[in-house]
Amino acid sequence: DLIMGIGRPYQCHTVEFAEVMQTDETHAAIKNAASYLLTLCTKLYADQELLAAVQEEHRAYRNA
Repeated sequence: DLIMGIGRPYQCHTVEFAEVMQTDETHAAIKNAASYLLTLCTKLYADQELLAAVQEEHRAYRNA
């Protein structure tokens, strides 16, 4: 499943995008994405070893 899916990719700053952003489905997708990010931040804040591992993995990825 997608973290935030609104059906298909839309070009930002268009009338079509503005219309789809006002739907209940899009609002639910935004809330789902926000909930996921909050959970991720909470887990990383609470587990410094996990945070360090993620940071190291990211460093290795960026330097590859």
